[in-house]
Amino acid sequence: MARILFGLVVFIISFPLLFWNEGRAVKTYQSLSEGADIVINVTADKIDKNNNLKLIHLTDKADTREFLTDKSFAITENAIRLYRQVKTYQWQEQEGSMTEKKPDGKELVTKTYTYNKIWSEELINSTNFNQAQDYKNPKIVNFYSQTLRAKKVTVGAFELSHELKNKISTALSIVLSMDKIPQELKNNTTIHDNCFLIKKNVTNFNKQQLNIGDQCISFKVIKPNNISIIAQQINNTFAPFTTTNGKTISILKMGTFSAKSMFEDAENSNLMLSWLLRIAGFVLMMLGITLIIGPLSKMANSIPFIGVVIEFGLIIASSIIALFFSITTISIAWLGYRPLLSVSIVVLSILVFTILYFIKKRKIAAIADK
Repeated sequence: MARILFGLVVFIISFPLLFWNEGRAVKTYQSLSEGADIVINVTADKIDKNNNLKLIHLTDKADTREFLTDKSFAITENAIRLYRQVKTYQWQEQEGSMTEKKPDGKELVTKTYTYNKIWSEELINSTNFNQAQDYKNPKIVNFYSQTLRAKKVTVGAFELSHELKNKISTALSIVLSMDKIPQELKNNTTIHDNCFLIKKNVTNFNKQQLNIGDQCISFKVIKPNNISIIAQQINNTFAPFTTTNGKTISILKMGTFSAKSMFEDAENSNLMLSWLLRIAGFVLMMLGITLIIGPLSKMANSIPFIGVVIEFGLIIASSIIALFFSITTISIAWLGYRPLLSVSIVVLSILVFTILYFIKKRKIAAIADK
């Protein structure tokens, strides 16, 4: 019964997801089209007050005069961001299950637990493990991940907003050397795969053998680099530009790009996201239907050979029904945006469903005649 209710919930959720996605896709497309028509190309070396509150495009070097220092290690960089990534060697519990089908068609499910040693940036709480006494992780460690950020980052005469600073990417790994390790850690630290491997067991130090609680510390840096921006000019900084339909535009790309190519990339990303969400909505709908009709599959399993055929037929039926409802939902969502295309898709959906129905009907009739 729980599976049926869960399937019903998943089935219902798929409808607003598909409907919302179509509205989002169309509004984003309209917003980007509007932005591409009104964007102004400017140079970064001077600020034109006449462009205040307008959508502008510029490309130049994102720069900072600040030096970021990791106080725990001898690492200092002139950078926009300095990352310290810390991974701890820990136990990970994986819960699985074994399903055994009985002759009467019922299923016997037995839970299984396996334990593996992994590197993880997050501390794994082992107190909730099924076998917590045998597999223990440290609750406190010496070092944690951290990110240092430059307070002021400029692009020519402009200063980047906090939002745009966070969009700067392409971090590079810092090549480590032993002179960066603090004196108190040198007895139990080595360099392995460009990370400081800090051993928990100091007395029996072994570079080759890993133990629970060992830590691997690496560093990455985002240096001053060329960027391209499309955003609203607010005096000497930037903010998201709001288009007439309420959507905002704030784009930053690493490297030198024209406004045209940046809008084209944004439109391609919008199209890709639209299809991913459509597929997700269809899969959710299909999963919901499969769970709802699950009892029929279990009943069929009691019949050795025919049960497999019926189970496969139910999966095909779930796919066809989900496809029909998905296309119909998308078409209804488009009524307010693309009426002609919406009506065309609804008609096509009904036509496909009708053809499939009559094909299935003929096959059943043919089997009955035999």
